[in-house]
Amino acid sequence: MKETQGTIAGLDWAGSKLVLRTLIEDNFDEVEFTVPDDVKVYKGTGDWSFSELNVGDRIVVEYLPQKFMLPKIFNIRVEI
Repeated sequence: MKETQGTIAGLDWAGSKLVLRTLIEDNFDEVEFTVPDDVKVYKGTGDWSFSELNVGDRIVVEYLPQKFMLPKIFNIRVEI
């Protein structure tokens, strides 16, 4: 499992995808992730759902790289 942080650049609730603008090797890049239905979303001490996220939110994601598919997110923590 890996972790990265950045700003949400795109959301597709119906397609269960999230685009994160993040710093990779001193360069900003956009990475697309798959978001499963059972993803855990946290903000402060409360639980959120994927549909409550917005473009521009700063988040930290825990994800699993996939060999031939988009990386899959397991946990999303919204920065306050």
